[in-house]
Amino acid sequence: TGFPVGKDLILTARHVLDPDRPYSRDVRHRVKICWYYSNTTDLDWIEIPEGDIVWKSQGDLDAALIRCSQRPRDAVGWGIVSSEKPHDDMRWISEGFPRATKYDDVCKPSSFGGLIRSKADQESYFELTEDAQPRKDEDWKGVSGMPVFVSDKILGVVQSVPRKFNAKKLYATPIWKLLQDEGFRKELGIDEQRERLESARKMLHRLLEGSEKATRDLASALNLGSSSGDILKCRGQVIEALLNETPPLERLFELGLSIQEKRRTEKDRAGARVAANLILTILPAIHEAAAV
Repeated sequence: TGFPVGKDLILTARHVLDPDRPYSRDVRHRVKICWYYSNTTDLDWIEIPEGDIVWKSQGDLDAALIRCSQRPRDAVGWGIVSSEKPHDDMRWISEGFPRATKYDDVCKPSSFGGLIRSKADQESYFELTEDAQPRKDEDWKGVSGMPVFVSDKILGVVQSVPRKFNAKKLYATPIWKLLQDEGFRKELGIDEQRERLESARKMLHRLLEGSEKATRDLASALNLGSSSGDILKCRGQVIEALLNETPPLERLFELGLSIQEKRRTEKDRAGARVAANLILTILPAIHEAAAV
């Protein structure tokens, strides 16, 4: 299983691509990718040259990035990786291609979900429990590389099924540890994104200085509870919530439009302009320029 984490990047487990022991992939056979959620057929397998396996993790971490330039036109969006550390009792969800759902020699996708059991920071993996797991370890085969989603962001990559737990656990590589690798960050453009975030933070400060009322409207809509009090503190809270806990795009548009309409109704032109420019200030900070 793999999942897009950029316009042409697929995140998966390293060991499924590794020709070295104990896995020993036969490199005479090319890696191929099929975009399942696209209008493809079984024949639409895209061959990937070895050079397009652009990054592999080191040591006990188990992840890799594959460049796939032949992205189908109807393939929508990609996942956003998170630097957040997993902790106990987080709910996770995903979808993968386990052997348990293989019929007529074709693996069908299946949805999964459960709880995270975190490990100490020095560990190279964290644990997942699954609400409706297969009965045998072998039936999990095929989910290596499956993304671990928590609140719409990827916190991990499934790497293995520990033995002697009756198929009730999975191990996953933590994304926050992958983000410590300069090569991983470079392929995903993480450092450039951080620069865009800092630029957007400065722009938002200048933007929100144009209307205290619009700023307090935003604080209220984001449940920050700052309808009164220190406007500087309120402004800072709004900016960090917008950039670090960014609402889904649909919610972001609704937020900007509703506050814009409220300010217009109250004949507050300055506030309406602030709300109108809000989305254009935030989007380049959280998405690649091409996506914007």
